[in-house]
This record gives sequence, structure tokens and C-alpha cells, in this order.
Amino acid sequence: MMNRVIFFFITACLLSCGNTTKNTITEDQAISVLKGFFTAMDIDNLGSDLVFDYTTTDFVIYEMGDKYDLESFLEIIKSHFKKGYISTEWSLYDFKVSIDSNTAHISYSNKGKFTFVEDGITKEENILWLESVYLKYEEDVLKLSFLQSDDISREVIELNRK
Repeated sequence: MMNRVIFFFITACLLSCGNTTKNTITEDQAISVLKGFFTAMDIDNLGSDLVFDYTTTDFVIYEMGDKYDLESFLEIIKSHFKKGYISTEWSLYDFKVSIDSNTAHISYSNKGKFTFVEDGITKEENILWLESVYLKYEEDVLKLSFLQSDDISREVIELNRK
């Protein structure tokens, strides 16, 4: 009888102490969330709350040498877009994904192309960044918690004069 009690106790401990991971992350899922974030940041979606679907409540971004929470970063982006930006486009590539339990880290390259009008001249700004994101689950949804962005190169070209 005592052996059965000990066996039951050990089995119960092993089951309760086992892997408690309830969410499994795949590389495709992590990259999809990252791409969704940039879709949400597109000029056509910027006025919506879509970006909040892709970021945790404690989201932090290091951009342009400064640290921002999501609200302050959105204000910076919106102030730039008010200056005549008419299109935004991001091309993400060269993904390196690491997954551990309920979190993921992605480093990648990002080519941004931003078209805007300045003094009647249509211009295109091309920026290359090296970026890194940390993703984690919040309320059972995988979201970006941290983004680090470093400029590699920038150029502005005139597309046409009006």
C-alpha cells in the first residue's frame, strides 16, 4: 500500500512539474507577427488601433538613438507623416529566428521606402536598417515587446518636380 502512495505522489509531482509551456512558437508565426506590425505601421493603417494587436502593453522601441514607448513612438511617426508622406513600404529579409519556450527573438534587415512631397517635389527616402525584435505572449497572443533599430544607410532622391 505504501508503495502505491509513493508511486502516486511521485507521478503527480512529475506531471505537475512537467513542461508548463502552453504556447508553441514557430519561425513562420514569429515572422508573421513581425510583418503584421509593419503592416500596422503603414501610412494607410496608422490612424487605426491595428498596431496594438501586435505590441505588448510594455512595448519599447529604440529608434533614432532614443527610447520610446508605443504611444510616444507613434507621435513621432505621425508628425513625420504629416509633412507630406504619401506612401510607406518596408521590405524585411535575412531573418535569423531564435525560439525559447514562450518567446522568440528575430534579427533581420529592413529596407524602408518612403515617398513624400516637399516644396512641390516628390521625393523618395530609402533607409536600410538592421533590426532586432523580442516577442512574447500577452494574453495568449504573440506580440512584439521590444524593437531595436540601427540605421545602416539613408538616401533621398527626387522622383519628379511638380
